[in-house]
Amino acid sequence: MKEKITAIPNSSKLMMLAFLLFAGLFYLYYPQIQNYSATPKWIFVSMFCLVILFIGKKVKIPWSIALTTWFLFVLLYLAQSFWSYNFWDAMVRTIPLILAPLSVVLLYREANSLKDFYSKISTVLAVLITSIILITFLEIRGLISTGDYSHLSTYQFRFTFGNRNQFSEVLVLLVPILTVGLYYAQTKAKKIFLISILLLLFATVSLLLNRASILVLFGIYPFFALVFFFQKAKPKIKKMAYGLMFLSILGGIFVVASPLRKKIPVVRNLLETRYGSGNERVQIWGNSIDLWKQSPIFGKGSGDWKIEILNTPLGFTKAEESTVFYQRAHNDFIQIAVENGLIGLLIFIGFFVIGIVLLYKSDIENQTKILLFAGIAGYVLLSNFSFPIEKIETLILLFLFFIPSFNTRGIAQKGLNFGKVSLAVLLIGILTLSVSWINNERNYFIFKSNGDELALSEIDKNFYSIDPTTTPIYWHEGNFDYNRQEYETALAAYEKALKYNPNHAHVLNNLGSCHYALGEMDEAEDYYKRALKINPRFNESLMNYSSFLFNKGDIDGALNHILLIPNHKEPSNYAMFIHAIAKAKCTWLIELYNEPDFKNFLQESIDNDAFLYEISKRARISGRSYEMELRNARKKPDNK
Repeated sequence: MKEKITAIPNSSKLMMLAFLLFAGLFYLYYPQIQNYSATPKWIFVSMFCLVILFIGKKVKIPWSIALTTWFLFVLLYLAQSFWSYNFWDAMVRTIPLILAPLSVVLLYREANSLKDFYSKISTVLAVLITSIILITFLEIRGLISTGDYSHLSTYQFRFTFGNRNQFSEVLVLLVPILTVGLYYAQTKAKKIFLISILLLLFATVSLLLNRASILVLFGIYPFFALVFFFQKAKPKIKKMAYGLMFLSILGGIFVVASPLRKKIPVVRNLLETRYGSGNERVQIWGNSIDLWKQSPIFGKGSGDWKIEILNTPLGFTKAEESTVFYQRAHNDFIQIAVENGLIGLLIFIGFFVIGIVLLYKSDIENQTKILLFAGIAGYVLLSNFSFPIEKIETLILLFLFFIPSFNTRGIAQKGLNFGKVSLAVLLIGILTLSVSWINNERNYFIFKSNGDELALSEIDKNFYSIDPTTTPIYWHEGNFDYNRQEYETALAAYEKALKYNPNHAHVLNNLGSCHYALGEMDEAEDYYKRALKINPRFNESLMNYSSFLFNKGDIDGALNHILLIPNHKEPSNYAMFIHAIAKAKCTWLIELYNEPDFKNFLQESIDNDAFLYEISKRARISGRSYEMELRNARKKPDNK
């Protein structure tokens, strides 16, 4: 007798699918590429969506006007990829924007009700994150006990989330979902478990020292917690509570805007821009707004913020010497404004406005609404200091907050579903694109780890056109040719690189050096000047252009440029260059002036390389001319 095969209960199926999805998001790691990369997770989520699309309930996919608005933004982003410097690079940035909402609506389709959905999801999230939180908490305690705990040492806690800040942001956005699960919990054991995880999560996020997450945790969430607890209070008490909250907000604004912010330690630390990368972010936000003003309506093009920001002043930041390149504005709203203009920004903001209105109008309990509003507010605050829109984990959590605004659940689907077929084609396309991207990424990181030229040659440089530091891949190829003195070939590679990033100081500098090696002096000077216009403090171009001017006979020009190099940033060949240029300067001064004492002093000093180098140090410190420092030294011969 055949045994009867029974279907898996729907709630169990939801639990298994949720566990699979979030296990991949929390634990999936591909060691052959940079940990910052999300590509393995894109591949996993696209495969997950393909599977659930066909094994899931035969009902319509939940949808809403907010989701339509979101996909209008995605379509705009895709369209504006066509005038990006790096089309495919911009295109792949849409992958999390597509996969995050699709994975959430497909998962939600399996739930019997909103209560069922949040109960299952919160349990899965709590179970999966427990080990990561425990490891982090215990290791930070160890750092504290040994005296090694600091803002810098906490960066090691990133796991598969890219970096410490993104890990912290994921944890802080889990709080509203876990709290909704606590609100719906039926058993004492589950309540105790969720409360324990929430307490541990609060402690861990606090210890990770990410300021944006701490602001959400102790600024945004307490406000909504008060609203939550006073929701069922008597009208008189509720009015008093809301009045006190309003006064507290006004008081907070007054403290932040007044000199008191410098006298309260906690506030002072949170607002200190010199702490971490705060000062840099303030500066690049200002630069970004200037970029937005250049193309206010349609923007610069998707993915082009990191290219255009190089064409702005970046003094007193890590990027001013072209050793570090910014990838993101660390403010999603500003970056969207720069890349997609006012149109893109309004559509993006419109998604939040419409979603919040629909959530407010939904028939879910008010207490649950408040907790979900807290999650949305937390995400928006993080968006003003970081880039959660780029990370698929944080985007999925955002769409979990908007679930009650989705509709058309439970309507049976009959016949051939063209929507399902279209989604399958889209997901297969995303999967193919992600696999191609990760193969190129893998080759790039093999090349970066050991300088393997073969790995570099296997990269499709027109597809994977720019590396994670905004440096065009063709630049790396040109360097191999240049080092082999194959200057014509190197020149062709550098010219291709320039198309993908016309503001990259290294590319412009190497183009100048190629033309210089080929004897094309006018072209060489043009590229050196362009490099220094982009970055006036770029040591490599300062050295090269100084050498160029010296060989051209412009001694003062050579000296003026080489003296712009800070004492603490001298390249290894600086002393050799300054000796030659300084001797030429002294010879010229001997011929120029009819001052016997000064001439004798210069003739005695001209072969003293250590002295000539010392004068260059003094000139760079004082900002005075080399000649002036020579004259000062003559007046104080004991300093010679």
